[in-house]
Amino acid sequence: MTNIGKNQTFSRVCNIELVLNMIREKPRSASELASVLSLSNATLSSILKELSDIGVICVNEVTSISGLGRKRVNYEINRDYGLILTINISNFHAQTSLVNMQQEIIATNDMTISQYDTSSFYQLILEAEKILRNNNPRNIPLRHIAITLPGRVNSVTGELMLSCQFDKELFSEKHFIQNSFKKQFGDIPISLANDINASTVGELRNGQLKGVKNAAFFNIDFGIGGGLVIDGKPYYGDLGYAGEFGLIKYFNGNEYESIDEFVSIRALCEKASKILNREVKRDELIELYHENEEVKKIVFETAPIVGQSIGLISNILDISTFIISGRAVLFGDEYLNKIKESTKNLANAPVIKYSKLGKDAEILGASIFAIEEIFNQIKNNN
Repeated sequence: MTNIGKNQTFSRVCNIELVLNMIREKPRSASELASVLSLSNATLSSILKELSDIGVICVNEVTSISGLGRKRVNYEINRDYGLILTINISNFHAQTSLVNMQQEIIATNDMTISQYDTSSFYQLILEAEKILRNNNPRNIPLRHIAITLPGRVNSVTGELMLSCQFDKELFSEKHFIQNSFKKQFGDIPISLANDINASTVGELRNGQLKGVKNAAFFNIDFGIGGGLVIDGKPYYGDLGYAGEFGLIKYFNGNEYESIDEFVSIRALCEKASKILNREVKRDELIELYHENEEVKKIVFETAPIVGQSIGLISNILDISTFIISGRAVLFGDEYLNKIKESTKNLANAPVIKYSKLGKDAEILGASIFAIEEIFNQIKNNN
């Protein structure tokens, strides 16, 4: 790879980043880039040549400029510059996907995980190797592996710090997950991120949060997760732990408990199991909700708790848009309307909508994290 970044000035490194990010948004011509970024033709030409030489950008199209006898060349991110493996773990499922540099999903596979332990991760490594081998006939280089999972991922160190769902053995070795993948994939960069943070970024760039300035992403599934968008950007907190909405306290008549113990799919399954006097599993709960009035009632009873929590977040952070995702989306509009009812008396009632991207939000978010890391490597390569 050409040594972009070596002995370069700080301003040049910044300019490379700006050019890459602008072309990533949509194909751009040199004149458009020069105008927006206020760069000289010589500086921009040099940057475009270097980026073209290493293959990260390519010509999208050449069009005539009417009446001027010249051609306009538009550049785009080269989809064949490299591939990204995303491994998205949440709610006891894992999606392994192969994505190109234009965030086009080439292939994906879903796997049920009975327990988050070492053997499950070894299975995921084999699945990742298989999906890459079977869907890369032209041997495009693998550039990054992005893994998203439930739990607290330290955004400074990239380490999984806490996840009550994971087997304790996974924490016996520092960076166990990354080290396990490196045994199979060598020096390919590997990053971890929280699953809901990834989904939030996916929604921000490609879904219901696109163009929204301040918002919250509220995931209701096995547990309660959340993500924040502040001033048009994802907000992770100092260490990456922001958005733990499931820890919001609610009074149950005797004591205060986290809302995770009331409104999560796990909690609703436990309540339904007591009513029906048998075990109700996660996937069955949705079906029972649409068929059994008693189950529907316990789900509806929790909707105001979600609404009150949204109202609390809205009042504190002055956020006007909330996106709900996870299996709770399958409860449909009646459930959503029950949530909205409990917020309508707020001075500034927030907009509450369901996610439309579903599981793709996490895949797209993971690929965005990966592309950002690839761009950082390019601009700072030394």
